[in-house]
Amino acid sequence: MMKPLFTTTIFFFLAAFAAAETIQGIVFDPEGNPVAGAILEDEIIGGDKAVSSEDGSFTLNSARIIYSDIAIFARTDDYSQVGYGRSVKKDESIEIKLAPAASLKARLIHPQTGKPLANVSVLCAGPSGINERIVRFPYADDLKTDHDGIFSAKGLIPGEKYLFQSGMSPEDKNLDLDVYVGDFLALEPGEFDAGDIVVVDFRLQTPKQKLEYFFKPFNHEESPAMRFEKALLQSKETQKPVLVLFVHADLNDDGYKLWTRYVTLAILAQKYLTGYEYVPIDATNREHATELAEKLGVKLPDENEFTIIVCDSDGKIITRRDSRNFNAPQFKPGGELKVEFDPVLLLTFLKEFGK
Repeated sequence: MMKPLFTTTIFFFLAAFAAAETIQGIVFDPEGNPVAGAILEDEIIGGDKAVSSEDGSFTLNSARIIYSDIAIFARTDDYSQVGYGRSVKKDESIEIKLAPAASLKARLIHPQTGKPLANVSVLCAGPSGINERIVRFPYADDLKTDHDGIFSAKGLIPGEKYLFQSGMSPEDKNLDLDVYVGDFLALEPGEFDAGDIVVVDFRLQTPKQKLEYFFKPFNHEESPAMRFEKALLQSKETQKPVLVLFVHADLNDDGYKLWTRYVTLAILAQKYLTGYEYVPIDATNREHATELAEKLGVKLPDENEFTIIVCDSDGKIITRRDSRNFNAPQFKPGGELKVEFDPVLLLTFLKEFGK
């Protein structure tokens, strides 16, 4: 988790030695009209800022460091609209189209005391969708929790993923710098209230504690079939559909990464999972999960795959999806095209069927 922010630290030192470069472009609103007064920054720490003119044009002095392309971020003064472009070739004019912004609100909770973390700096890196790298989020330098432990990150780009870490609490020297807070996928415009987030410092945890953290949403004493029946009864009262998630991931290196991704997605999806009676199942334990799979008439997922079933309160299947339904083409650096899992498709699905 530390590597992305360590990389931005390298940027800071290299920026002082890199030659400045002029980047030109135009900022447009969602309707395609030029935007005057848009604020522009690049991903380089300590970089220059610019403001678009009456015709939407701008000139920004930047430095091309490490990467051949530079992300240029644009926003309105009130953070209501945001966008970014990529400067790939020197002296090439770029176009940036703004769109309604997303924002994140959350309250940070101390992992031991359960109390809010007041006056703590929050570091934000992202979006990670730019050539698959996490870049510096330019206008998040002053993020800080208030006296109630609440912070708000404005001007997030919908569809992009952001990584958040918190700084050391002045009242607690045992909480070291760069404590992991979580990932956030800005799926849609408007404010996402993530509620209380208990910060986790993975460097202070044993391997067993890490596994317990990632497996917690899937660990239950009751059988999957019994949990499903309880969800059906609850569904009759709430009128929410029942969502059953079968996940299969052996704990090799790839499987461990897959578990962390699924659990992270579950955290990101809390806003949409509240629209369901949610039943997550560890399909790695085939014997444990087979009874419910047979009851629903579905095949358990293969290794490193998942299956989603949505039922009504009578247990009738409304729809089913597997991992492949959430794959999308992704362009890699150099123009290579690959098909990979797209979390935006999954969260959009959850939003569509939930109540």
